[in-house]
Amino acid sequence: MLFIWSSLLTIQLASASPSNPAKPDPFVMYSNQVEDSSASKWLTAIYTELFIRLDIPLLITSLPEARATKKAIAGSIDGQFGRVYEYQDNFPNQIRIDVPLYKININAYSHTSNSNTLSNGWASFKNTNYTVVYKRGALINKLNLEKVLPESKLGTVTSIRQGLLKVKYGRVDMFVQADIGVRHLLNSEEFKGHIMDSGNLDSVTIYPYIHSKHRALADELTAHLRAMKNEGLLIHYCLDAFSSDTSLCEGLDVDSEEDKKSSYK
Repeated sequence: MLFIWSSLLTIQLASASPSNPAKPDPFVMYSNQVEDSSASKWLTAIYTELFIRLDIPLLITSLPEARATKKAIAGSIDGQFGRVYEYQDNFPNQIRIDVPLYKININAYSHTSNSNTLSNGWASFKNTNYTVVYKRGALINKLNLEKVLPESKLGTVTSIRQGLLKVKYGRVDMFVQADIGVRHLLNSEEFKGHIMDSGNLDSVTIYPYIHSKHRALADELTAHLRAMKNEGLLIHYCLDAFSSDTSLCEGLDVDSEEDKKSSYK
């Protein structure tokens, strides 16, 4: 029995020795895109390659946006595919990786039977009677809409589809959402001919985020992601994912200081 116990102990010590290091736990990343959409495929390709370079297993999870923030703050998810520059200011234990991934347009979507056109950004909502919904957890949308519309005119939805359905059936006047998440639905059988883009409200740059418990990884993540960007991989993956409409890929060269922050002050 002593011999068997000694042998087992030797095997356990050997498996944990520096020459045989234990594999790290999967790094859980929250995807803020609709599953199976072009945007989801694009960002999944980026993060898959990134974590291969880090030699860390990757696990991607999809959640409602507000719930993802709660889990991110609690540390039960390790990182997030993309949030705005100011996200770190509001949630200090979320560490921004300062490599801008892409720029999105935040637009207002209304029913095709309406003649609503917004030409003055967020200020277009001032002194109007529009009822507006936005996706719960979308920080910049929330902060800006609360400045220009009373609480009685604002509401939230848990998904992009739910927001578009509210517009389609006349329950609200407008749905405010980033175009990257809406494009694949506008031409679907469910919404084609019912929903139109009523105007751009803002352009926002998106960054990766990790929980502060992984702060030691930040420099390495930054270096690998910047290398991938310089190698042209981000644009390559984008063109591949958005093969039918590559206009979004034109907004990938985002590096200047004035590009980084949203219009919210």
